[in-house]
This record gives sequence, C-alpha cells and structure tokens, in this order.
Amino acid sequence: FDQASIATAQSGRGGNFALGYTGEGSGVGTGLEAADLPLVARAMECVRRQVENCHGKHLGSLLTHSLGGGTGSGLGTRLVEELRDAYPRSPLLVMSVLPIS
Repeated sequence: FDQASIATAQSGRGGNFALGYTGEGSGVGTGLEAADLPLVARAMECVRRQVENCHGKHLGSLLTHSLGGGTGSGLGTRLVEELRDAYPRSPLLVMSVLPIS
C-alpha cells in the first residue's frame, strides 16, 4: 500500500455539511508535501497521482462515501464534483452509504 495515496486530517467535520464541503480545517497530512492545504485539495492530489500512474489507461473512478456527518456528506459531495470537473469524460461510480441507527 502506497502511503502517498492517503489524505488525512485529525479534526472532524462535526456533522457539518458546509465545513466538510469546503474541506477547511487544520489537519496533518500523510505522505504529502503540503499538509496545510485543504483536505479536498490533498485528496484530489492523491487522485491525480493515481491517474497519472495509469499511463493513459484510466478507465474511471470509484468513490465510496457516507451521507452521514460533515466529512462523509460534505467532503464526499465535493469530491464527486471535483472528480467530475477534473475528468469529465471518465466514468465515475459513486456508492453512497446512508447510516441508519
């Protein structure tokens, strides 16, 4: 497993869609040069690296995210938009999980 494929942050989004969507907050990056970038930017950098490693054979993306909480709902929604903007002709399969307790 390549540690450069991970974008993490220590602070949660507190069930706040807007905070998760903007991806703001101070977090500690793992394997990335700029840990002070927003979480969404660090995640997209990880995606960009993986797509570049495909050497022109990128067949699509798979995103699994939760609809509960700020990180899952806000950040997940933002990543879907960013992936669609960055790779408009590439298939995107999204699996959204709705946590019910």
